[in-house]
Amino acid sequence: MSDTIIIELDDEPIGLGQRTRGGLRFFASARSVQSLDHQVFRSIHGIERAARDLIAATRRRAA
Repeated sequence: MSDTIIIELDDEPIGLGQRTRGGLRFFASARSVQSLDHQVFRSIHGIERAARDLIAATRRRAA
């Protein structure tokens, strides 16, 4: 299994997950999830969940 994984939401790449001690370190490539950059998550699903929550919160504030 690769040590680096492309993370996508709705078929759009948002960054990379790199295996590290304790889980996956996230490297953001999309501006919408930049605040999650370099955080360590326990799983890919954790990254996806945090990204979806962040994007939804940003949309709510903009509305």
